[in-house]
Amino acid sequence: KVITPRHELQQVLGRPPTQAELAEAVEMTAAQLNRCVKANEQRFFSLDQQIYNSKTPNKAMERENTLLDVIDSRNHDDDIDGVSRKLLRQDLITTIYRHLDRECAHMLLLRFGFVDSKILPQGYEGPLTIAQVSEIVGMKPDKVRRRLIRSLEDLKYLLGQEWLDYERMFN
Repeated sequence: KVITPRHELQQVLGRPPTQAELAEAVEMTAAQLNRCVKANEQRFFSLDQQIYNSKTPNKAMERENTLLDVIDSRNHDDDIDGVSRKLLRQDLITTIYRHLDRECAHMLLLRFGFVDSKILPQGYEGPLTIAQVSEIVGMKPDKVRRRLIRSLEDLKYLLGQEWLDYERMFN
């Protein structure tokens, strides 16, 4: 809508048209014209377009892919990340049960949402508040809070280096 009138005006005027002249010719405001010009300047790529990695030594032409292949490979990375997170979650739950007494482990898992909502009482799901955990385990909220803090401190001491390794691996 803008390109053809621009060329026509340039032929008539003998010079490139000003923005005001072009806006008047295409019956747009200056802001609308700017948006159209910016949209026309954008580059578009076909997802089937072959791409070559010239930075790969010795095999520059063997590494041809399409943009669709590149985009699809990123989705597979998301799947791998999801699997890694599930494995890390299971590892963490196992470690919590190994290093803490059963009651403290249950409270930690309830508090931080590691328990499947299907096994929780009606109306509870996700990470629970200390008050909700205290209702489920039958203790006063203050005692639950103290035990959670002590459990987290114990885990921090026991898992110090092991947890740093996990952080390095996933960050």
